[in-house]
Amino acid sequence: MTFDFKESTVRLRLQILQGLVDLAASDRSPEASKDYRTRAEQLLVELGKADQTIAMLTPRPTFPYAGCESAIDAVIEYLKDSGRAQTEAQIRRGALEGGFRGAKEGTELRLHKTIDAHLKAWRGGIKNPGEMGRKIKEIDGLIGLYEWDSSRFASLI
Repeated sequence: MTFDFKESTVRLRLQILQGLVDLAASDRSPEASKDYRTRAEQLLVELGKADQTIAMLTPRPTFPYAGCESAIDAVIEYLKDSGRAQTEAQIRRGALEGGFRGAKEGTELRLHKTIDAHLKAWRGGIKNPGEMGRKIKEIDGLIGLYEWDSSRFASLI
């Protein structure tokens, strides 16, 4: 049996919230006012810690192209993931939304230009075609992997 930290922390959070509710419903006489504030502050700190723990234990969206250093690597991975040819705009958006940032951080405009330059260079296999081979091709305005047959270039409409 494994211990579920997230579930345990969620239960702890509920107990803290119940403590705050109980405290709000309790006697607030002037002599109990300082104790009330102190306990409320303690509960709020505990609540904040529980929320941070839950956030750390909650899976975040993945960014599959974050580790790609070159734009063509991100483009190829995006095309493999999508399974069909895409427009340049779809490729740019998909690579950027998938976390591509390149070897150097930059503005989104710089990243768009980097992806566009890689698409242009690789579309015809210009970059070292003998050594690397062709990576991508374009058919009727759609870009896909070079080895794909025409069925993957069907219109997206």
